[in-house]
Amino acid sequence: MKTLDYLFGPGATMQPAALAAIAVALLCGLLSPVVVLKRMAFIGQGVSHAAFGGIGVAALMGLFSVGAAGSGTPLGAMGVVGAFCIGSALVIGFLSSKSGVSEDTAIGVLLVASMALGFLLLQVHRSRPGGSAISVESVLFGDVAT
Repeated sequence: MKTLDYLFGPGATMQPAALAAIAVALLCGLLSPVVVLKRMAFIGQGVSHAAFGGIGVAALMGLFSVGAAGSGTPLGAMGVVGAFCIGSALVIGFLSSKSGVSEDTAIGVLLVASMALGFLLLQVHRSRPGGSAISVESVLFGDVAT
């Protein structure tokens, strides 16, 4: 089967995923020169790692135990993770503009702090009565098809 037939032919199941991937590629291509010129090329790494801290917060709030098994990540947990990432980006912006800390330093400090917070909170969640290990891979890495 040819790739174009697989993506856009009859019975195409990957069409929404392909369109989403193309949209992300176009938007990232437009935004990347701005990010590089502002000397914040490390920001994607920092904010994506901040999601781990958000997962720890959502786990401690008990948002991962909601929903049927196999239904994916609960919406409330994704909201907490998204809010944590946005908050982390705002803190990075505040630190780099108001306090005189360089952009890379602010990003690096927040990256390490949020990773440590996420690990600590997941361990606290696991040690609580009824707490279990949470599979964080689906939240961190996602699935382009969904």
